[in-house]
Amino acid sequence: MNDRLRAKLNEARERMKCQQAGINMNRKHDDPAMREWARGKQRPANAERELFRASLTNEDLEQIEERIEQLVRENPALSSVTTGAVDSKADPSVPLATLEEYHFLRDMVS
Repeated sequence: MNDRLRAKLNEARERMKCQQAGINMNRKHDDPAMREWARGKQRPANAERELFRASLTNEDLEQIEERIEQLVRENPALSSVTTGAVDSKADPSVPLATLEEYHFLRDMVS
């Protein structure tokens, strides 16, 4: 994966991860108004993700797929990982950062 694409993906992943963490925290809030507010924030977050996904070229997508294959080769346990939520307790043999990258990249090409 070239450096330009890697930087673009890393920046987007961090931005979306922080944004989603705040939404998820408010979705579990005791106050129904806060939960409703979080649901309202989810739509723009989803739209941002779709816009980012649409901005990727076919060449970008090919490089992302190559990176996914590389991650699976380097971490065979990823081949059995489902597309569910990232859970640090799911498989201790795969570093959390690798799981996060894998799930994000899979989301971008799906």
